[in-house]
Amino acid sequence: MTIYLWHMPVLLVMAGATAVYALTTGAVLPALDSPDWWAARPLWLATSLALTGLVAVALARFESEPAPRATASATRLAVGAVSGLVGVVLLLALGTSVATALLAVALIVGALRLAAAGGSLPSSGAPTLVPA
Repeated sequence: MTIYLWHMPVLLVMAGATAVYALTTGAVLPALDSPDWWAARPLWLATSLALTGLVAVALARFESEPAPRATASATRLAVGAVSGLVGVVLLLALGTSVATALLAVALIVGALRLAAAGGSLPSSGAPTLVPA
């Protein structure tokens, strides 16, 4: 599951780093679907596989933690669900920019806090197991 969840952020970071490199150095990137672009795909895929593997190993410990108890409050759960949904729809409808990404992350973190029993997150980012 970690690989499924983290492969797209890795690819986005790789694409962003490539774009920043090209813009700062003046390097010309190959045109999309050109022979040079296709020749670079094996290296691109190998790099993305390696980086995704590193991220998966680093984040695998979060998958072994028990799921937190959900809040007993229907209102908190409903507001949290709507907040998380708005965060995802915001990215899908408006596209990913720094502003939309920050707003979506804030909405999703807020949704997690509302849905967790006790409503708070420890510094590790995992919802706490506090009785309601």
